[in-house]
Amino acid sequence: MTRRVTLERTGGVGGLRLRKSVRSEDLPPDTRAAIDRALEDHSAAPAFESHGGPRAPDRFCYTLTVEDGSSRKTISFREGEEPDALRPVLTALARMPEDPDRA
Repeated sequence: MTRRVTLERTGGVGGLRLRKSVRSEDLPPDTRAAIDRALEDHSAAPAFESHGGPRAPDRFCYTLTVEDGSSRKTISFREGEEPDALRPVLTALARMPEDPDRA
């Protein structure tokens, strides 16, 4: 089953936005499994209501979205607060080319 995995990174000193999007079958099996674990683990955790804040205004904010047909799951987190299961996912997605259709 094909799923679309999209990672958006915003913030930082320049306030730049980076978007990477890939089909799940283009990711290694261990990366797909890590995404599934993170989505499952995160579903029980409260979502962040806002990013940044006075203590870390220049940190990056991430949003990972997995779309599967009409289903959509999203995880948002700040730099340094990423779920352990997602660290290899962030590394894998960071190595991929930027999405040419970014908004």
